Amino acid sequence: MPPRCVDLAWRLAVTASTSETNASGVSRVVVRLTLEDDDARSDDDARDGRWFEQMEMSVAQFYAFAGAVREARAATLEGA
Repeated sequence: MPPRCVDLAWRLAVTASTSETNASGVSRVVVRLTLEDDDARSDDDARDGRWFEQMEMSVAQFYAFAGAVREARAATLEGA
């Protein structure tokens, strides 16, 4: 069975300055997922079958992601 997302947290971040790109002032969203799997994982960072995944995306990508999460949640609740 695939891992379940048991929590989702997000925060807005703004790039102040960087020497690598010309992205000063660009907004992005940092998303942290808490995943859970009934099967034990061998990773050191997984405790009780839970672990975190973090990703960064543009604000537009976040809105698309949030819409997909809402649709998946609605489909899951309808099937319950």
